[in-house]
Amino acid sequence: MGAKIIMEKIFDRNSTVKEAKNYKPFAEAVEHIEWGKDEEDTLEEIARRVSPSWNPDDMAYGLNRLAELCYNDTEVLQQFYTDEEKNEDPEKKNTALFWFPTGRKAPFAISIAGGGYNGVCSLMEGFPVAAKLNEMGINAFVLDYRAGTDDAADKSEEDLHRAIQFIFENKERFQLEDSYAVVGFSAGGHLTAEFGTDNRGYKTADLPKPEILGLGYACVNLEFTEEEKKQQLSEDMFGKNREKEYYIAKRNEFTVLDHISSNYPPAFIWHTMEDELIPYEDNAVAMKEILDCVGVRNQLKCVKHGLHGLGLGTGSEAQGWLEEAVAFWKNQK
Repeated sequence: MGAKIIMEKIFDRNSTVKEAKNYKPFAEAVEHIEWGKDEEDTLEEIARRVSPSWNPDDMAYGLNRLAELCYNDTEVLQQFYTDEEKNEDPEKKNTALFWFPTGRKAPFAISIAGGGYNGVCSLMEGFPVAAKLNEMGINAFVLDYRAGTDDAADKSEEDLHRAIQFIFENKERFQLEDSYAVVGFSAGGHLTAEFGTDNRGYKTADLPKPEILGLGYACVNLEFTEEEKKQQLSEDMFGKNREKEYYIAKRNEFTVLDHISSNYPPAFIWHTMEDELIPYEDNAVAMKEILDCVGVRNQLKCVKHGLHGLGLGTGSEAQGWLEEAVAFWKNQK
């Protein structure tokens, strides 16, 4: 398994969305990638429009690895719900795993992009990280989950649990060791962090405990001080037009900081102090303090400068965080 032909890189920062979508080996995967609204946009223009933290070279890097795998007839797109389940609930058709194999039996990691539970930014966060993990000899999967739906948080959690169950059911086919990590960013970081909790995590789903969780600028505290921000987040995660008491109860249920015990997996946390969307102190620092209190091994990488959404972080002060996270992972064995 894995790529047999090393391709010349076909995408760069000046490649357009149209060029990527029309690349024939991507045919099955296109509908599971959020490309932006304008097909004439280049990767550089997408990054400029969405966030100055996005690196178009990282986006091209992830796409080139995906292209290499697809060109070599790797079954990149994996469906973890059955056809019957998807027919009963059509929203489940909007889920998938992208498989990034190394070609040998090895540990694996699941990369979960953010998007505020409104979308899934795999182009910027999921694919580049999976590509880099492959370079380090680690098999990887990128999760496409049901963001942008009513009750997105509950549904996305179901998707993650089912995806991991599917991976373990097929670990021989995927050439996987039992050792695994889950790595997430922003809202995907929240989904990742939830997977370690007592009330909604791996134990409740009867799944193997991950060796580490990688939390990139993860939202683990849903009690923002600004009421408007709190209301918007509640609607994005739990549905619109609900009673105030319902939102309060759901935020309590999904606030990671309130549901951590000594059973929580070791965690590698990284966050920029300048994050304008998810406050550093209220999330990363608070997470470390609670993990320290319950005796869970953890490492916090504080990045002094940089905006929200750095992903792989190439060219920023966060660059190298993934190598540090993998080193932390290896130290847990």
